[in-house]
Amino acid sequence: MTLYGMNDHSMSSLPNDELAPLIGKTVTIYRGGPESKTGKLLDVQSDYLSLMDGSSVIYYALHHVQSITENAKQNSIPSVSDLANPSDTEVPAGFSCFHELLQHLVDAYIQVNQGGPESKQGTLLGVNDDHIVLFTRDDGVVFYHLQHIKSISLPIKREETAPEAGSSANEAANNVSPSSADHVSPSPEDASKHQETLSPPPYVNAQNLSDLLAHLTHTWVAINRGGPEAIEGILCKLAHYFRIPFSNYFGRIRK
Repeated sequence: MTLYGMNDHSMSSLPNDELAPLIGKTVTIYRGGPESKTGKLLDVQSDYLSLMDGSSVIYYALHHVQSITENAKQNSIPSVSDLANPSDTEVPAGFSCFHELLQHLVDAYIQVNQGGPESKQGTLLGVNDDHIVLFTRDDGVVFYHLQHIKSISLPIKREETAPEAGSSANEAANNVSPSSADHVSPSPEDASKHQETLSPPPYVNAQNLSDLLAHLTHTWVAINRGGPEAIEGILCKLAHYFRIPFSNYFGRIRK
């Protein structure tokens, strides 16, 4: 087992120097928590990596990733697909940065983050300078600050042969070829209902968060989705910040 630590000083050299040799190998992203996943490393770009865990492709923003662990034992045992195609290293076409990737996913049904109060599924409506717009079934339109998005996931579908159909889930995950994996919605039935029966309501398409907050002034908003920083109320604009009055207190948001 090899552990690769991530920190601000090594971020610039880590993607090309240390992570590139791990492409095609089994790794674990994070050491625990809802964002921790184990799967095959498909690609590494300037500020994100892509991982296939057998049921989905997960795109992690590198500035959030704290550790990557290589499973040396599992990587030393060739899978059936490796034996059949030892030189096959095909991966889905990569995009140069996380922002470009998100632009490509507009209109797709995605999951933002892998768990926790900030994790939501919905249709990606737009990608702007510093935030994305997600249309969800439960909460309507949700705006996510790009800097706080840890991961984006898209399930995959694969074509199975008769023997593969009868194999275990782990064997299927090992035998799937990344090049034949197609993106589908996280839950095909729910996504179909969501996209066919629900139409996105009118929403503010602002260039950045500062403009977005300005447009939302004097409307009821919810900031954050859980924990001590979550508040709801009417957004008010002052000289250098926005504030939300709630109970006997004021929550402030700097521009």
